[in-house]
Amino acid sequence: MAEFNSTMILLMLAWGGFFLIHSLLASLNFKKNLLTRFPHYAACYRLAYNLVAVITLIPVVLIHALYEGKPVYHWPGIFSIITTVLAILALIAFIWSLKYYLITTQRKPSSRASPALVECEVRCT
Repeated sequence: MAEFNSTMILLMLAWGGFFLIHSLLASLNFKKNLLTRFPHYAACYRLAYNLVAVITLIPVVLIHALYEGKPVYHWPGIFSIITTVLAILALIAFIWSLKYYLITTQRKPSSRASPALVECEVRCT
């Protein structure tokens, strides 16, 4: 069994903080309260959400890069191949889904949109 040390505790805290912030920002209650108070920034929410996700992931990645311990688990034989294929498929699916993200973020504001929303969409791009 792996030795339980301060680096592992730091990793657990970093991942826990990332999950907590990520879940909080993704919750419907948080979005509703935020957009009720700041309706002019509705179009900027997704951009800010992604920015915060990247920023809060940086400490986790740095800790993993600095931690020189043994792997917690290792997939032997065929399972190693299966997990690698699944990881590659997940990466392909992510890249493919970016196409839809870019389409929705590059669309022009409709003429029926409120002036505040149009202004925010222009500011966020």
